[in-house]
Amino acid sequence: MRNILKAESELILGPTPPPATDTRVEKGDPLVRVGQGARRLTVAAPIAGRITTVNHAVAGETDWSGLDTDDGGAWLYRVTPVAVAQEVSGWMIADRAVTWTQRQLQQLRENLSSSAAGREVGVTMADGGDVPTGVLSRLDDRAWDDFQSAFLHR
Repeated sequence: MRNILKAESELILGPTPPPATDTRVEKGDPLVRVGQGARRLTVAAPIAGRITTVNHAVAGETDWSGLDTDDGGAWLYRVTPVAVAQEVSGWMIADRAVTWTQRQLQQLRENLSSSAAGREVGVTMADGGDVPTGVLSRLDDRAWDDFQSAFLHR
């Protein structure tokens, strides 16, 4: 998501104030808000668990550099599942994960291409090129709403 939004989008650990270390979150609870101007996207917790670490370095950033950590990962929260045995059965592994990821990328391209129709930012995607860095930041409120509905409310 960082590449889709990047250009001058602010990371907001949320809800406000953000959950603290040792806070329990439920699957679907809001964890992060990304904003640009008055527009916001909300990213939900992918699992139920306990927050073990919060990366406060990213709060309010517009260059997203706080995501780049010494361990080579890009993270906002570290969450330990509270019922890992129940969660694992729903996880996608190996070929299933690859297929899902490829479908999501195709759906992302189609979603953003239709939102960017007639605009310069959609030209490379229509030709099968990469999704341009910061593409969503150059689109209108409806495109943000469509992105939230299609990819972040599952």
